[in-house]
This record gives sequence, structure tokens and C-alpha cells, in this order.
Amino acid sequence: MFQGDRDYSVDIIRCISCMMVIATHMFWFLEPDQGYTAMAEGSTAHYLTLLCRSSFTAGTIIFVMISGIFFLAPERHVTARKVWGKNVLKMACAYVLWKILFAWNELSLQSTDAFGVQDVLYEAVHGDDQHLWYIPMIIGVYAMVPLLRVFTEHAKAFHFKYLFIALLIAAMLNMLYLWDQLFPGKGAEEINLILTKTPMDLFSQYVILSVIGYWLYTYRMPRKFRIALYIFGILGILSLFLISVHRFDLQGNFESIEITRKFLAGNILKCIALFVFLSTALEKMRLRRIWEIILSKMSNATLFIYLFHWMFIERLLETGWLLTGFWEDHLILVGFIYVFVTYFAGFLFSLIFLQSIPWIRIRNKIFDAIAPNRRFYVTKKKG
Repeated sequence: MFQGDRDYSVDIIRCISCMMVIATHMFWFLEPDQGYTAMAEGSTAHYLTLLCRSSFTAGTIIFVMISGIFFLAPERHVTARKVWGKNVLKMACAYVLWKILFAWNELSLQSTDAFGVQDVLYEAVHGDDQHLWYIPMIIGVYAMVPLLRVFTEHAKAFHFKYLFIALLIAAMLNMLYLWDQLFPGKGAEEINLILTKTPMDLFSQYVILSVIGYWLYTYRMPRKFRIALYIFGILGILSLFLISVHRFDLQGNFESIEITRKFLAGNILKCIALFVFLSTALEKMRLRRIWEIILSKMSNATLFIYLFHWMFIERLLETGWLLTGFWEDHLILVGFIYVFVTYFAGFLFSLIFLQSIPWIRIRNKIFDAIAPNRRFYVTKKKG
């Protein structure tokens, strides 16, 4: 969906993936053990939350695949100086800022006593930063861009398919990580021996997924392969759901983080199928000028919303809004309402603070002085 030199289908996919990240965490907050709702364990609503989370965990991976589109296109002028002087520096600054904001948020929620700047800084350094893991990860992806571009500039379609198969095999092997939890005592020692001899971590990394994202976007996939991929994507969602239900039955609780951090085959297939479906479905869509402006601003706000949403959801749930009365029996609907409220609240804050004209001018002067930005074009290839 190119209009001018911008492909707005990528912007739409970014916005959708951002909403999926919010939905994944929102339905985690609705879990019975989180204490915000009266949802009964093992109820229909509980299983629906597990199904939603199994469906929406594709968000972060799609974010990384989109990074591959932007950074690995041979038509784009990307240098190591630009990557480190602009992208890595920008993310490092964001990491420090959000560490402080998350520290303040945790102290204000957990402590009734007054706290000062020193307490916030101590919490920022020593506190848990699991919600900010995305930033160090994407910095690592950016750091590999100059090397990955050497590969994408010379690779043929066959090389990308080979890489995809290698990633899928590694993802299937990663399923074995959960074997002992799913089937205690049934061949656990033998499985662990296999894992120690298999260098799957060399393949199962976000760096590889950024290359896969570039390939799936740049090369047209035949229709019959797309249909097969969609079927496997649906099966992937079902496999994640069955794993979550089985672990819930065993332990009384299910932590979706196991699904998102372990590159399970079901998760990889689901993410890739959704990415291909969206990029194909949106390829020929045309937009009016007003929607181009709105989409570009929403797309530019996705990183801010991604980092902002956790704190906002916690604050929103503390108010108890829509968690009593009629809404208490419709928590899935409440979850989706919260997702949209959180997304557009983050977008509004982004417009006010990060996309205001004075800030944009200052930011552009700083980063353009370090590494000038240049436009690029991407064309679809057959292969």
C-alpha cells in the first residue's frame, strides 16, 4: 500500500501489533490470581482469557519483524554510524528515562510513605525491569543491522527459506523446554541431554526474526503456501491454548511469559501467519490524505504506547472502573474496552509530549546532526 514513498500497510501492522501487546498484558491482569477481578478459576471467562492471550502474544515478534523491513532493505542508506548514533542512542536514552518512570510508578503503588528522588533512583537501578526487556533486546537487533545487511544484499530467496526452516526447527526443539512441566518424569533427563547438545539458541533469536520479517515482506509468497501457513498459524494458536490449559490444570496457574520468551513452534507459526496475512490483505488498500496523517502519527507513537501501557493499565485497574455490577459478568468485553482506552490514552500522551512541534524540531536537530536521515523505497520481489 505505497502512497508516495511510504508504505502505510506497515504502519497499520505496527498499530495492530501494539494493540496485541496491550491485550496480552490486559488479559493477564484479568486472571483470577492477580486480584483485580472476581473471575473464577476454571470458568468459561478464564479459559477465554487464556485463548485471548494465546492469540495476542504475536505483538512483540511482529514489532521486530517490522524492524527488519525498515533496516534491512538494500535500497535504504543505513550505516553503522547512523545505527549507533541515532537508533541505539535513542533507545538507550529511552531505557534510562523509562527505568526512572517505572521506578516512580512502583514506589507510588506499593509504598504509603513519602519517597524522594534518591529512592526513585535506587529503585531504578536495583528494581525489576522485566517490562523494559524489549529495549535492550531491540538495541541488540540494531547492533547487528550492519552485518545483517551484508546478508540481505546478497541473499536469494532460497537463503531466506533456508533460514526460515532453521528457525522453525529450532522453535520445535524449544517445545521440549516445557516437556518436564507438561509431562513430569517422562523422559525429562533424555530431553535435557538433547537440549544441551543442540545449539538452538543460535537460531531462536529476535535477530533472525528481523531477517525473516524482511524476507516475508519483500518476496511474494505463492497463494497455496499462504493458505497452508494460515492453517498452521491457527493450529499454532490452538497449541498454545492447550499448553496453557494443561499447565493451568497442573499448577492452578499459567504464566504466559513462558510462551512469549520460549520460541515455541506454535508461537512462531502464529506470528508469521498473521504477519503475512496482514501484509497481503493491506497491500492494495488506498487511503485518503487525512488517514495517511493519522496513521503516520499513530505509527510513530507505537514505541511510546508500548512502554506506557503497563503503568496506565495498573492505574486504571486501581480505580476499579468497569469491574463491578453488570461489567463483572462481562470481563472479556471489559478487557477489550481497556485495551482501546489504554491505546488511545497512550496515543494522546504521545501527541502532547513527543510529537509536539517544538520537541520534534529539537529532537531532529540533535539526531540529524549525528547521522542524517534519508528516505528509502522498497519494492516487492518474486521468489
